[in-house]
Amino acid sequence: MNVEDLKPLVEQRTAYKARLSELAKEEKEIREAIAPLEISIRDFVEATGIESLTHGGYRIALKTDAVPTLKDKEVAFNYIADNKMWELLPSQIGVKAYRELLQTGQSLPGVETYEKRSLSITKKP
Repeated sequence: MNVEDLKPLVEQRTAYKARLSELAKEEKEIREAIAPLEISIRDFVEATGIESLTHGGYRIALKTDAVPTLKDKEVAFNYIADNKMWELLPSQIGVKAYRELLQTGQSLPGVETYEKRSLSITKKP
């Protein structure tokens, strides 16, 4: 294999990444355009006092979900630990905090470290 064989691969990848960047910008613009529309629709439906309706082949409904907001991390975590309610916690370890722990020479029982290799291609200035 020759280094020149790499050139078309890098160029194609770069073109795809540029397109992804364009699409991400477009998606952001579309989401920004949708947000006030959804607020207006929600306000309209709330003002009517009905929970759901159909319009133009679409069902429009207001729904309410219970979403946790952590007010006191220590109290909540102690309660979870005391009651062994582990299902309330995310199953993923924080990567940054874990790396910092490893740098101090410590380990975390029950957690295995693997080395994730990834490709980095950056444009030179």
